[in-house]
Amino acid sequence: MPVQTDLPDELQARLNGATGIAVFGVGYELGSDDGAGLLAAKGILRRRPDLPVYLTGSAPENYTGPVVKAHPSHVIFIDAAEMRMEPGTVACIDQSEIKGTHFSTHTLPLSTIMEYLALSIGAKSFAVGIQPAREGFGEEVSPGVQAAAERVAEDIVKALAEVGL
Repeated sequence: MPVQTDLPDELQARLNGATGIAVFGVGYELGSDDGAGLLAAKGILRRRPDLPVYLTGSAPENYTGPVVKAHPSHVIFIDAAEMRMEPGTVACIDQSEIKGTHFSTHTLPLSTIMEYLALSIGAKSFAVGIQPAREGFGEEVSPGVQAAAERVAEDIVKALAEVGL
């Protein structure tokens, strides 16, 4: 199970040595808290429109082509993740931990996409999971998850600046 850590420090450690980045905002926008990854990715784009941020919806595999062409050293996936923690909790999740973490509405598991990117371009990938409070079609994003998505966007932008990206 993922362990909650100090996100800014964890991001900076994981991105140390990065020479290029891609960010996948994953989720279903009309699915209440399942849209957390998309909200965070939009927050990154507002702060850093120069970054390669992909709003992938529920099919992140459809965006691997441009990422492979760009050949980043690191790829961050942001998504709502059932981690059995308090709503709004944020944790970095390794590929090996994804099997014990439930990501909903995907056509392919994120671990499969991460493995593909590692094999094809050597990219290091990890997920930033946001614990949802609720799931449901057409409901508003819960306030705690909305706040967590904004924190994630801010923390990722700061970490990228710290490592020179």
